[in-house]
Amino acid sequence: MSDLSEGRPRSKAVSRYISKHYGIIWVRKEYRDKIRNVASRVGCTIQEFVHELINRYGERLAGELLAERSKSARVDVETPPKGVKAPKVEAATRAMPEEVVPEPGFVVIDMGVLGRFKVREEDWALLTGVVESTREPVSEGVIKRLPAHLHGLFRHMRKCAIVKYNVRAGKWMVDYSKLRVIRAR
Repeated sequence: MSDLSEGRPRSKAVSRYISKHYGIIWVRKEYRDKIRNVASRVGCTIQEFVHELINRYGERLAGELLAERSKSARVDVETPPKGVKAPKVEAATRAMPEEVVPEPGFVVIDMGVLGRFKVREEDWALLTGVVESTREPVSEGVIKRLPAHLHGLFRHMRKCAIVKYNVRAGKWMVDYSKLRVIRAR
């Protein structure tokens, strides 16, 4: 582990060994900077500092987080006092999600909380065709084959894990279970 702490470049064999036998922790850059600063004040490496944090506070923190989440998930139902009738909730008063109907020639790609995109039908067919026919594992291979106005949609779908590279099949795939295509009526 000396080459990790000294910042020297590693060989591929060492990288494979480390990724197989050691857990890799990914953190945001601003958190990494904070962790690095605190670790340097304590006088240890980032890895040693993270292991020390997990050993000291791991179980207690996990218990506190689970207890906090269970409180927020619990719903307290208050019963009205005897003799007072509880108000009834009408089904018509509940807010229903609006149904989006695109104009003819367009489709709406509804990804739930991840967003909605309106594209032309032929652009959607082109995007799915290019994605599913690309064999290169690098996303730049797909982006090169797409028109410029579809790059943002592809990147968003890739970031949300709707478009993924399947190693076994050797091609990119669209996960249709995570989206809904709304067509004009």
